[in-house]
Amino acid sequence: MGGHCNLPDGGYQAGTAAVTDGEWSPGATGLRSAPNADSARWGGVSVVAGGVRRFGNGLWRYGDVTVIDGLMVNGSARLIGWFAGVVRLIQSGFIYHYAFFMIIGVSVLLTYFIFFRGTLVP
Repeated sequence: MGGHCNLPDGGYQAGTAAVTDGEWSPGATGLRSAPNADSARWGGVSVVAGGVRRFGNGLWRYGDVTVIDGLMVNGSARLIGWFAGVVRLIQSGFIYHYAFFMIIGVSVLLTYFIFFRGTLVP
C-alpha cells in the first residue's frame, strides 16, 4: 500500500490517489499548479510554460494533424483508393486481356534493357 502524506490544504495523499477538500481524485499527485495571484512566487514559470505549451500545440497541429495524419495516413489511403479506382476501370475479367497486358509488359522491359542499358544481362 502506498504511503500517506499531508497536503497543504488539509487533504492527504495515499499511493497515487489524492483527497483534497473532501473530494477523491484517482491518479492525482496532490500537487497543484500556481494560481495567477501567486505568479510572483513562481517567477517566470508561467511565461516559459505558456510558450512551451504554444510550441507543443503548434507541433501537434501542423506536425501531427497536418503531416502525419493528413498526408501520410489519410493521404496514402486516398492515393491507394484513387489507384484502385483506375485499375478497376482497366480490369475486364477476361483472360486474354491479362495475357495481352503481360505481353506488353515484357516487351516494355525488353525494350528498356536492349536500347537503354545495352544488354539483357544486368
